[in-house]
Amino acid sequence: MKLVKAGESHGKQMVGILANVPAGITVEKKFLNNLLKERSIALGRSERQTFERDKIDLLTGVRGGVTIGNNVAFAVKNAAYDKNIMGNFECDEEAGLMLNLRPGHADFGGLERTGFCDARSVAEGASARSTCIDALAGGIAIQMLKMLEIEVVAFVRSFGDILDEKNYSFNELTAIKAPAFTLNKNFALKCKQKINEAKLQGNSLGGTVEIWVKAIKPGFGSYVAEKRVNSVIAQLIMQLQAVKGLYFGENPFAFNGGGVEYVGSLSLSKSGKIIPQNSLAGGINGGMTDGDVIKITVAVKPIPTTQAGVKSVNYKTGDSCISEKVRSDTTAVFALCPVIKGTVALALSECICERLGCDNMQAIIKRYENL
Repeated sequence: MKLVKAGESHGKQMVGILANVPAGITVEKKFLNNLLKERSIALGRSERQTFERDKIDLLTGVRGGVTIGNNVAFAVKNAAYDKNIMGNFECDEEAGLMLNLRPGHADFGGLERTGFCDARSVAEGASARSTCIDALAGGIAIQMLKMLEIEVVAFVRSFGDILDEKNYSFNELTAIKAPAFTLNKNFALKCKQKINEAKLQGNSLGGTVEIWVKAIKPGFGSYVAEKRVNSVIAQLIMQLQAVKGLYFGENPFAFNGGGVEYVGSLSLSKSGKIIPQNSLAGGINGGMTDGDVIKITVAVKPIPTTQAGVKSVNYKTGDSCISEKVRSDTTAVFALCPVIKGTVALALSECICERLGCDNMQAIIKRYENL
C-alpha cells in the first residue's frame, strides 16, 4: 500500500489517499479515531490539542467497514483553519508573513527552493500536522496485519537524558497506552517533570522510540537492494518530520561487538522449522525478515520551533533577529508512537503485498498460512 498526503497546518483539512489497498480489510472507525486521540493526548503536546478534535472523514474505498479494492481516501479537518491567512483563492498575505527564519526547520531551504518572499507557505506544508494522516493510513495497515496475526507495538525508550533501562516482553508491551507510551511509572513521572522544565525555558526535547513487530514469517523483503525490507521501512520512517535517524537491532551499539555474538545462530524447532536464536540483528537479515521479532530504534530530534527562540536572520531585511515564535509542541517523542507504529505497519504491508499479491485479503491470508 502506498500513501500520498496533502494539506497545510492551518488549511481546511489534511488529506490522504492510500493506493493498492487489498479488498477485504476490516476497517474499524473507532480504532482509527483512537489512534488520532492517542496522537493528540500524548505528553508534550501544545495548546492546539485543547481545541482540535481529530476524527477521520472516510471518503472512498470502504463499504460497510470493509475495503473494496479501490483507493482509500480520507481527511481530517483542521479546527485551526484560518481563512484570512490560508484561504485558497483570497487571503491576507501580509497578515501571515513569516520572515524571522527558524533554524532547523524547513524555512530557509524551502524559500531558496520555491522563491517565495516569506516562509508561511513553506512552514504550512512542512508542518508535522500531516502526521495525523500517517496515523490513519498506518491504522489501516495495522488492521491488515492483524488479520495475519502480526502485531506492532511502539514505546518510548528515552527522553532527553532519561533512559528507561527496563526489559520488557512483547506481551507486556501490547498494554502500552497514551499519553506516556511506557510501562515504567517512574520513567513517565520523570518525563513529565522534564516537559514542565522545558516549557518554562521555552525549549524542546527529543528522545528515542522503539518499535517491535512479532510473528511475521521469514522471507518478506528481498536481498535485491531496492526491495530490502529495512530499506522500505527506513524510507517511510525518515519521511516523518521529527525523525533524525533509526537503527535496526537489539541496541544502537550492538555492532561494536564481534560478528559471532552479533549474528547469533540457527536451530530446528520441535515442529521442524528453522528458527533464529540470540541474534542482535533485530529480525531482519540480508534485507529480509527472518521470523524473529523485528526491533527498530528511532531517534526523534528536539522540535526546532521553540518559544524561547534562537539567533536568526530576517529573510527580507537581512537583519539579525530571534526566530519566529509559532505555537508548537514541547516534544514530538510521545505523539510519534502511534504514528511510527502505523508507518512500520504500512511498510510491512507493502512487502507482504509485493510477495503475496494485493487483490483480496482472503487470498493473502491463505497464501500466508501456506508459507
